[in-house]
Amino acid sequence: GETYRQKGEYDKALADFDRAIELDPQYDWAISRRGETYRQKGEYDKALADFDRAIELDQDNHWAYEQRGRVLSSLGRHDEAIRAFDEAERTGPNCFSCVALRGEAYRQKDEYDKALADFDRAIELNPQYDWAISRRGETYRQKGEYDKALADFDRAIELDPQYDWAISRRGETYRQK
Repeated sequence: GETYRQKGEYDKALADFDRAIELDPQYDWAISRRGETYRQKGEYDKALADFDRAIELDQDNHWAYEQRGRVLSSLGRHDEAIRAFDEAERTGPNCFSCVALRGEAYRQKDEYDKALADFDRAIELNPQYDWAISRRGETYRQKGEYDKALADFDRAIELDPQYDWAISRRGETYRQK
């Protein structure tokens, strides 16, 4: 299942996950990975059902909470997403991606101070996390703090010179400054 997902062969991945779950209906790892496959396909209701089931089977499955939060964010249900990311952080205390994704949900709600606090924490946990650095830069840009935004975009691009989103957001920041 996992190797198919990397190539985008979702139907083959789903068939393998379905078979593994048929053999062991309590197999929370396979259930959560099937949910991730549904998330990648944009089948959010099925993804949420699988993440909920995986969490029911293992209430400390921080990865399932994190992925559940990602789906909820994609649906614009940011308050629910934030609660899922809270649980992901509770069950995986050094989960820098959980913290950063919660920051992004706050940013989407225009709660910039909370977003910045989460991005700062995620970057503290993983100083090379270009995604969180660039999203913090976007938050600064939205607040009109252009020099801080540019510093973060520069840092994210230094970490990944092909990071097109950060490059375009840096361009937008220069345009607005």
